[in-house]
Amino acid sequence: MKERRQEKRSQITYSLEVVNKLDNSILGTITDISTLGLLIKSAYQLHLDEYYTIMIKLPQNIDYQKSYIDIYIQPKWIKKEKNSFYKIGCQIIKINNDDRKLIESIINPLHREKK
Repeated sequence: MKERRQEKRSQITYSLEVVNKLDNSILGTITDISTLGLLIKSAYQLHLDEYYTIMIKLPQNIDYQKSYIDIYIQPKWIKKEKNSFYKIGCQIIKINNDDRKLIESIINPLHREKK
């Protein structure tokens, strides 16, 4: 598959849980992220032709301004793994500027803003 990513994603060292805001169901966890997209590891297969409003739960042991990030995503590719999980590459369709800054602080913790 040809790489179409416009921005390099950063692997994260802690688990970020992804929740579907429509029904509060847990979709999976993020394994890497950028301000333009993310990779979700999930037990569920999302649909490529649908959009999802999700909430990314932030770790409680790190000083962020809030406990979650709201974003609107569209899955761009899905790969089934041998262990029955799916890797789902998603494009971020809509995000507010404050939440984008939070993602930047996840990617580069040295630039994390203090309260």
